[in-house]
Amino acid sequence: MGEGANPCEDGMRGGVRAAARCTAAPAAPYGPLSVTGVHGLDDFPEGRLPAIPGRWQPEEDRLAVTATAADGLLLDGRPPAGAARLDAGRGPPERARAGQGGRRFAVPRREGLRALRVHTPESGRLRAAPRIARRPEDPAARTTGTFTPYPETRTVRVADADGHHRGLGPGGEPAFTPGGRACPFPPPGDTLAVPMRAGERNPAEG
Repeated sequence: MGEGANPCEDGMRGGVRAAARCTAAPAAPYGPLSVTGVHGLDDFPEGRLPAIPGRWQPEEDRLAVTATAADGLLLDGRPPAGAARLDAGRGPPERARAGQGGRRFAVPRREGLRALRVHTPESGRLRAAPRIARRPEDPAARTTGTFTPYPETRTVRVADADGHHRGLGPGGEPAFTPGGRACPFPPPGDTLAVPMRAGERNPAEG
């Protein structure tokens, strides 16, 4: 997803229209299925990333890129004049400052990860993506519960789809009577002992 608001979190709070945005987000032109590469700069100390123009180097919490007009890289829609610096996590990927043609090069905000993420709206995976079926909201599935915050900060390491591990900071433990819905793809340890009906990620034909 982009580095901005999460449409699925909005969908939980915003009703039918927001839920529709959530189910459409994965197949959006610059949604998660448009990601065709995540390149860690530590793996390329010379700064030359595969099939990406320019020379990229980490600089504190930003990335510095050096390119010429001949490289084909665009920065804010124009060829860069020498070196430029990009901040991490500034807006959705379609608004990323760096790109080439329809591709956008986003700088993800991750713990200790200095990387460049490539979004390609013409990717084959994106074109082949099925629609996502969403079950109508069931009022009977609503429930109430309590949330107990942890007294201290905790970090759980989980693997991302790009193969890197990152730390998640759980804030506490929820307790509720089963009857609601849960994410069908929880991170390790984030599971429930009872079956939950969740169809938001079921592919639909046609």
